[in-house]
Amino acid sequence: MIKLIKRAAMTAFILFATVAALLSQMYMSEEEMQQAHMDIILEEQAPDDIGESSFYGQDAVKEVLQTCVRYWNGKCEVFDPTLMTAASNNLPLNSCALVTRVETGKSIFVRINDTGGFAKYQRVLDLSMGAFAELHDTTKGTMDVEVRLVENTDLCPHWPGRGIETIKM
Repeated sequence: MIKLIKRAAMTAFILFATVAALLSQMYMSEEEMQQAHMDIILEEQAPDDIGESSFYGQDAVKEVLQTCVRYWNGKCEVFDPTLMTAASNNLPLNSCALVTRVETGKSIFVRINDTGGFAKYQRVLDLSMGAFAELHDTTKGTMDVEVRLVENTDLCPHWPGRGIETIKM
């Protein structure tokens, strides 16, 4: 009888451990889910742009903070250097992009909220300081990146209506 109880307890424990392992795989954290999306995009989609990227410098930040970056529906977006945003000459405004630092393979999602006058420097992207800092040291001026346009805008964390400060014009 004791052997039967031990066997039943061991079976119940194994069943419980198996169910717990399956449930933990079903419910990924937000970071794990975002990483899974990044992995799929990197594996399935060729880069839309490859080249050098820079970031909005301190002088530009002081200047731009007093002005508006992007207009929509009579509202103006206030530039915040800590948000995951970027300026691009090639990607459409208000699009989402996956930016990967070539040297390390680290990736982030950014929202394209501005166009830039930086093409004369032969750069493909101008990241906000916060976005640049996620991929590289801000004491370094540039880095090589691959940029992929992403259709699912839910992957971009800073979208109009989701934590973006606006001013009515």
